[in-house]
Amino acid sequence: MYAAEHGWPPVEQPKRRRTWPWVLIGLVVLLVLGCAGLGAIIAGGGPSNNGIDGEPSGKLSRHVAGSGPVAKPKPKAKAKAKTIGEGLWLVGEDVPAGRYKTSGARDESIPLCYWHVAKDDTDNTILVQGLNDKPGEQGRVTLKSGQYFKTSGCADWVKQ
Repeated sequence: MYAAEHGWPPVEQPKRRRTWPWVLIGLVVLLVLGCAGLGAIIAGGGPSNNGIDGEPSGKLSRHVAGSGPVAKPKPKAKAKAKTIGEGLWLVGEDVPAGRYKTSGARDESIPLCYWHVAKDDTDNTILVQGLNDKPGEQGRVTLKSGQYFKTSGCADWVKQ
């Protein structure tokens, strides 16, 4: 009141800075980036080269939107491959129908091997799926002609 009695302008108290919104925003950003990184690992975005960097891997693969350049599959020949590697495959065209087995995750330091069988290549019609997340955990699947088989992070699938 002393300032008001003498005609001086009132002194404003400094505004208290709110740091909690910035802390909360930082935590949300870290969470989103962490989930994106884990999603990339599960989806097979690891350091392996599967023909995506312009160097062919020796394996056929279906093109998945947004995955970059991929070696084109050979023309509609009967599939004769005895093993299936990383990627999306049309059974009966890219790979033969039958029973397949994998030894588990391709990389022991990140033991994630995801696979699924679907009616089409959109991932919206999954019939059966699996996630092997323990080192050395094997996977088995039976594929029928016309189905789509997608595998990520797994060692090669060998026809039985």
